[in-house]
Amino acid sequence: MKWQPSHPVHLFMGLLIWSIWFVAIYGLLSLGCYTVSDRPLHSMNSLSIILIALTGITASILLALGIWCWRTTAVSPFFARVAAGVYFAAFVATLAVGSPATALPPCH
Repeated sequence: MKWQPSHPVHLFMGLLIWSIWFVAIYGLLSLGCYTVSDRPLHSMNSLSIILIALTGITASILLALGIWCWRTTAVSPFFARVAAGVYFAAFVATLAVGSPATALPPCH
């Protein structure tokens, strides 16, 4: 089944994608810090790179879906525009929550 940009499922899909990403990165961060015996003092290590990559992939998906919904040519674009706003809000939230991984050590 192909969902059009004006389908109501898009009204919550952006926040669902964001919440799955949120649980995944904090779960990964917790497990990574628990298993590492020595705490690295620098900000860029393999755990940081994984967190940044997951943040970038998720942000790209949310931005692409937001643009796709915004550019809809449906007869009634109300749901598509609201869904695009939700995707853009989830995009901003992803960048805001994921940006500390670029500068801060992950296990402190």
